[in-house]
Amino acid sequence: MLGFAVARFAYQTGSGLRKSAVQLNVFTDLRLSFGYNGVRVFSGITYNQQSRNINYEGLRFTSSNNVIKFAIGYRFRAVGILRKTVGDFLRPKTSS
Repeated sequence: MLGFAVARFAYQTGSGLRKSAVQLNVFTDLRLSFGYNGVRVFSGITYNQQSRNINYEGLRFTSSNNVIKFAIGYRFRAVGILRKTVGDFLRPKTSS
């Protein structure tokens, strides 16, 4: 995704002068995910990348974040109350 964001700056210079500014800048956000969902085993991998560039008074600020997540799991047999689903609790009870 490519988008626009508003950056607000407020700072004090070395001489004690306070400055502030509002600026429009560009950011990017990318997410890719793949996974496997079996009866007993599941797994997945996700890549997430975010970046932002801001130009202000001749300076360029860049922020970038990259994350990779791995997930591996095994489904145990349900016991007791764990055998019920949310739908079991939400369905109205019928009298016979």
